[in-house]
Amino acid sequence: MNSAQPQTQRQQIVQFIGEIQNELRNFKTPKEYTKYILLNISGRFSGIFNELRGFSEGMTSFSNEINEASSQR
Repeated sequence: MNSAQPQTQRQQIVQFIGEIQNELRNFKTPKEYTKYILLNISGRFSGIFNELRGFSEGMTSFSNEINEASSQR
């Protein structure tokens, strides 16, 4: 994909899911972290999930595409 092209909603959702998975991989045992590191991690999760809230219509559309494609088989 050309970097000048805007991402589709599906691509953005996939990106956010990847970011969540990456954060979960990096988050090993909380007792190893200071309070400020935990607050930073919490803030990143909050930001990612707030962005995902805006994609509820995209997720519905994506689900409808899957249902439509599977019913045509």
